[in-house]
Amino acid sequence: MKNRVSREFRADCVNKFQEIGRQVLIGQDLDDYLFLRKIRNVICHYHIELEKNLYKQIDKIILRDKYEENVDFEIKMTVTQLREFALYISEEYLGKYFK
Repeated sequence: MKNRVSREFRADCVNKFQEIGRQVLIGQDLDDYLFLRKIRNVICHYHIELEKNLYKQIDKIILRDKYEENVDFEIKMTVTQLREFALYISEEYLGKYFK
């Protein structure tokens, strides 16, 4: 039961990520588990870059993961997209595992 829920959770999160219109620059061919694992690694190791607009406001967020100094995963998203994705993951996680 737990493995099925975990697979569903991963698939739902990746589908949501695709739905919000993100831009995957490197790592498009990863399965759901590795895709989410890469996002986790980026956050844990703080491999995050910010692109600012002319008004010095954050315009895009680049999440980049490296393996042995080579970039093997990179996505770019807006602040709104990141917020929507983060809220979705947290709500889904709480809903599936803490009913």
